[in-house]
Amino acid sequence: MNEESMQVLRMLSEGKITVEEANRLLDALSDSGANSAIPIPEPQQEQAAVSNPQPEPLPVPTAGTPTVVLPGSRWQPAETEASQTVKTGNGLRLDMKQLSSLRAVGATPTYVQEMREAGITGLNATTLQSMCAVGVDAAYVQAMRDAGVQNLDAQSLASLSAVGVSLEWIRQIHQAGITDLDAHILQSMCAVGVDAAYIHSLREAGVQNITAQTLTSMCAVGVTAEWVHELREAGLTDLDADTLQSMSAVGVDAAYVREMGELNLLLEEVGAEAQS
Repeated sequence: MNEESMQVLRMLSEGKITVEEANRLLDALSDSGANSAIPIPEPQQEQAAVSNPQPEPLPVPTAGTPTVVLPGSRWQPAETEASQTVKTGNGLRLDMKQLSSLRAVGATPTYVQEMREAGITGLNATTLQSMCAVGVDAAYVQAMRDAGVQNLDAQSLASLSAVGVSLEWIRQIHQAGITDLDAHILQSMCAVGVDAAYIHSLREAGVQNITAQTLTSMCAVGVTAEWVHELREAGLTDLDADTLQSMSAVGVDAAYVREMGELNLLLEEVGAEAQS
């Protein structure tokens, strides 16, 4: 290689000329132009992208976060322990949590069948659990029906039994003059402590307008026969049930009635002296 060719290569190494320019110069300096040419590397083709890239994992909602699954979504929420179901031989799907709850209160298949045969409306796993937990059985259902209780369903039966409504209690209040035997009214009466003795005591004290609703309201605010007698002795004669309920609710007692009565007399005397 002559000096001129060496100079061309130095210029190429120093970046003063390109490879193409160097080849042209070497071709011009060489007789044949084939042996001195600097091979130009072919640009390599970039490797094609992966045709089937792996999908990025979708975020999984944490516990307690509401989830929305769009149509066609690849992700479906996994069943939690509370929502897992088991499939029985007859094709029914039963919630595992409900099965555990029913078993815990002693609800057997026989019990469930008896409640169905009794014709109770509103039966489901939740109401069956409530009924069994408070002792409702076929005999109790029949007793409530025999007593003439109205609007009986699974929930009302559970509520009646929970507050202690019995066939004997219903008979006693019925004999005391209460004829409204709606299940919800009876539940409220029994829950606040109304019984036949309470009804008789208020009647003997001269309370007027006694009904199932007024009895419940009076008992709830603490109206007693003794309190009514004290008010009567203090000079009150209007002993309507609604009035008594309102008075007891705000704390009126015989002492307050007497004090207000004395104040009223004093004011009347002062007014009379002023006119004279």
